[in-house]
Amino acid sequence: MANRVLWVGLSGIAVFAVTMTVIEIDAQRPKPEPTVELAEAEALFNRAVHLVENKRFDDFCREIADWPQSCERDVDWNASIGWRPGPKPPRVVGVKHGGQGFPPVMLNLVGERDDGTTYTASFGVRKTYDGRVVSSYPVYWSGVDYIGAPEACTEQPCPPIPVPPPTG
Repeated sequence: MANRVLWVGLSGIAVFAVTMTVIEIDAQRPKPEPTVELAEAEALFNRAVHLVENKRFDDFCREIADWPQSCERDVDWNASIGWRPGPKPPRVVGVKHGGQGFPPVMLNLVGERDDGTTYTASFGVRKTYDGRVVSSYPVYWSGVDYIGAPEACTEQPCPPIPVPPPTG
C-alpha cells in the first residue's frame, strides 16, 4: 500500500513537472508580430499629416509614435537644423512590406520641407501586441529611410507577400 501511495505521489509530481515544462517552452516562443493592413497604415499616415498640418506636434508624437519621447526629440532636432514640414502633405509613391527587422508596412513618401528642399522618406508602421497602430519613426520630413528594406511596390493593391512557416 505504501509503495502504491508513493508511486501515485511520484506520478503526480512527474505530470506536474512535464506540464510546467510545456508551459515554460510555450511562453518562451516569440509571438509573431501582429499584421498591419495597408488601410491601417494609410489611416495612421493621414492622421499624422493632419496633426502636423495643424502644428499639433505633442499630439502627433503621443498618438502616432511608437516611442513618443524619441519622437519629440526628433521633431526638435529637425527644427533645430531648419527641417520643418512643408505646406503640402507628402505623396505616397509606393509601399514596402518589411521582413525580419523592419516595420511590416512602410509607405514611401516624396515631399517638400518649408524651406523648399525635397525629401524622400519611409513611414514605417507596425501594430503593438495590444492592437495599437503606430509609426516606428513618424518624423517623415526628416527623410528617414530603412536601409536594406525590400523593394517598393507601386501597384495598388500590392501583391501579397508569402508568410514563412513558423520555425521550431
